[in-house]
Amino acid sequence: MAIKHYQLCSTNEQLKPVAVQPGIAVDRFARKIVGILTGDSSALAATECQPVGRHPSATQQKRGIFVAFLACSLNLPGVSFILFDVAMMDAAHMEAARNHILLKYHVSPDARLSRGMEAEVYAYAPDTVLKLYVGTTSLTDLLILQDFYNSLDRQLVPYALPYIHTVTQEDHFLITIEQRLAGTRMSAVLPKLTADQLGAMMQRYLTAALAISHIPAPPAFERYKLFDPEHLSDRISGDWHQFLVRYLTHKLAQVTPHLSRDVPQFAEKVQRLRTILDQPYRDDYRLIHGDFFPGNLLINDEHQITALLDFGLLTMYGDYLFDIATGWVFFDMYDELKAQAREQYLAMLLDRLGKYVRGKLYRYVLIYSILSANTYSSNCADGHYYWCVANLSNTHYWNEIE
Repeated sequence: MAIKHYQLCSTNEQLKPVAVQPGIAVDRFARKIVGILTGDSSALAATECQPVGRHPSATQQKRGIFVAFLACSLNLPGVSFILFDVAMMDAAHMEAARNHILLKYHVSPDARLSRGMEAEVYAYAPDTVLKLYVGTTSLTDLLILQDFYNSLDRQLVPYALPYIHTVTQEDHFLITIEQRLAGTRMSAVLPKLTADQLGAMMQRYLTAALAISHIPAPPAFERYKLFDPEHLSDRISGDWHQFLVRYLTHKLAQVTPHLSRDVPQFAEKVQRLRTILDQPYRDDYRLIHGDFFPGNLLINDEHQITALLDFGLLTMYGDYLFDIATGWVFFDMYDELKAQAREQYLAMLLDRLGKYVRGKLYRYVLIYSILSANTYSSNCADGHYYWCVANLSNTHYWNEIE
């Protein structure tokens, strides 16, 4: 999902969370630096520092050097200088390995289209891209994702879906050749729309979300969650609701100390969810994208949706309303549009699906807010965590869940 604010991690302590105005910087490292330089600590941050192995990516190397320089310049206590040393040692090796791969695939460094949180993306052929991953995923996970994409019945949705042609590993890089999907991210266009255009885009967004639910679970699917190293979602262990109880129990062991502190009557609220989920699940099993938000949708110049990106962390088979509920609160997650988008989109949802789904939508927003509370910060000290706290403290949701 889209995360608005970030923080810089140090060796001995974490600097105060920082916030930046939307549009100042789109790269998460730039957000960190802008926040430090402006001294703006008015909002909480989201993301935690990641360990750097023997061979950090070029991005980590360059950022490590600049962090060390900035720490010296600003006299920031406790900021690690390990990144600086590692970057100096391995930068040349990583750059050489990258250039070797690009040369092998006949790709110019100038063909890079983007550098995201997970991969560098290069134009490879008229209809494909080459992606380079360093330390952000595993070969096993990419092969699982490739098989998943191969299994999708693409005729059931009116837009393109990702497709991985090949997955290989070379040196410290994982390399995929993937279908190139046309369009511009919806999230980049939303701030420029008029009120009428925004309303029309919401309708298309909802139609796209509902289209995913047209894809049924395979008849012999073995687990509810695409990536499940803990084996919490084995179908043999129970239905969709029983899986959610196991998933919540697993997550609550990590986040209860924090949420009990910040959410009124948290234990009683968890028990209410457990009571609801004790009921057998009787609806169909449908595909759940798990991260359906404007940043994962591509649109054309006529604002028609052309593609849905990035299945992964929370991709599941279960109740399609999970996707509808989270897609609702993700549409304008941090109220950047200042257009009462959450209220407007909810009204569209209830008009399209019927008012009877309201309680289930609230239920899944509350469940998601527990499941994702520490996704970006293991110690629950970031902006996403407090977004989850706000949802879990919303008495209106709790009064109407079912």
